[in-house]
Amino acid sequence: MAPTLQDLVDQGVFNAPHYKALKEFFQVCACNHIIFGEMHAANLVYDHEVGIFVCIDSIGEKSFIPINEWSKLLNARRVRKTEKRILQELTNVVAARRTPGRQMPLQG
Repeated sequence: MAPTLQDLVDQGVFNAPHYKALKEFFQVCACNHIIFGEMHAANLVYDHEVGIFVCIDSIGEKSFIPINEWSKLLNARRVRKTEKRILQELTNVVAARRTPGRQMPLQG
């Protein structure tokens, strides 16, 4: 079974190629008006054969008023906000693991 972003971080194997693939994933989502719900590390799966992240859940607008579906600009802003949140969580986990005696799982 392919590892999730959560798995890669928890196992301490998240590296530069994974980071690049994650950035590319969010770029593709923003440029192609891909709409997702609550994105987190457990629903992003890394395909080692192709070297890309794939979302396995949380696709599509779930709100009563589908603003992100109507507006590519607003959806792109939401994608970038989600990207920033996930990258900040990664940074926090890596920093916590560098501090002796402190280990923190990636928030999901």
